[in-house]
Amino acid sequence: MKALNAHRRVNRLPPELLRLIFLQFIRPTAPSDLVYHDHKVTGDLNILDFNAPNVERLSLSRGHKNHTDYRDHPDATVLKGATEHVKMLSMRHLGPWLPSNQFPALTHLVVSDRALGVYNLCSFLSRCPNIIDINIRDSVCAVHTGAPAPAQLPANTHLRRLRRISLNARDTDLFHVLQINRARTTIELTLDQFNTACRTKDDYFTRRLAIPRGLASRLLAHPDYIRQPLTRLHLKNSPTHLGNGSLSLMNDTAGICFNSAVPLDSEHARLFTPSGGGLDHITELWIDGVDPGVYHLYTALRPDLPNLRTFSILHADSAKVWVLKTLVECLLSETNGTAGTPLAPPALRLVLADGVNLGERKVTRKMLQMLGGAGVPLPEKKFRLILRALRFSPEYYTEVLPQLQSSWEVETELGGEGVNA
Repeated sequence: MKALNAHRRVNRLPPELLRLIFLQFIRPTAPSDLVYHDHKVTGDLNILDFNAPNVERLSLSRGHKNHTDYRDHPDATVLKGATEHVKMLSMRHLGPWLPSNQFPALTHLVVSDRALGVYNLCSFLSRCPNIIDINIRDSVCAVHTGAPAPAQLPANTHLRRLRRISLNARDTDLFHVLQINRARTTIELTLDQFNTACRTKDDYFTRRLAIPRGLASRLLAHPDYIRQPLTRLHLKNSPTHLGNGSLSLMNDTAGICFNSAVPLDSEHARLFTPSGGGLDHITELWIDGVDPGVYHLYTALRPDLPNLRTFSILHADSAKVWVLKTLVECLLSETNGTAGTPLAPPALRLVLADGVNLGERKVTRKMLQMLGGAGVPLPEKKFRLILRALRFSPEYYTEVLPQLQSSWEVETELGGEGVNA
């Protein structure tokens, strides 16, 4: 490989081309690589020894025909050479054979493994002081903690620069060992484990998503979130019936996001304890994709949202009018909190694709008629209605706004679909 590097001047090639070159040598497909096809290892497993100090992107992958028992070679070396400039690293099915190199420039890491040891990973991460983004992809089994020998533990695995970590919801034991600044980090958790199929009343078999009861409340009990609470709740369903959904709790610098393999519905309220631990700090609720599932989830969570001040609906002018009507009725109805005290209705914010020609689009016209009181029993007291769009036509101020003002205290915002737009 050194001869090839010298011949092609590999250090001078662009990063994308480097990645293609190294993938040819990293994947063990020949007897000269990591493992012979008869599953005998080659010496001490020094599989890659390269002299390319300017490499910035690197992928390490264990071949699919490699069935070597990790326990037979616990101290195997998988990578030699200079790695001080590697910024992006992908490791696939290496097991405990994580590189022992120093990665001072590494910012983005992707790990995919079915037998990932927590302490092996933490030991590796202690050599990556500038890591920003970690993505742990493991679709079938949890991270194994085990009982490590004290001498194997890193002195300090505090990832001060980490800003995002993505892993399966089953692997949250990693947070017992890994120290991260949650006040400045987004945690993304995947919910994709299903319970055993069960028979329904119509004699069909169905699978139900396994939702860890109270997981969100346990995460929100961390001191970092007590000092800097997560104040925004985002609910989003895919527009397709068989799509997925996401539930996120955010502030300006951090958050916890649950990516569900099925659309959101009332079952996702199981993420919180019966007392709704952590939701008492939520002041804003944002919904992207108004459908019956999101409606039922909102009604399940509403008693645990005592400080909710603003209820925002994205793409409001493309939502089904009957679902929007039901949601508005629920929003304005009298609701008691978990302590039995009445909850004040929040302001309703509708984010529109375009505020021009509002009265000419059929769906939008029906929505405005409904908000103006047609078909919805509005209380005597006027509640706040905020309409946001990138622009509004003169007709909006002369025709639409007066109609809405008869039932609401209307505010107009110029902005897009983002929270801070």
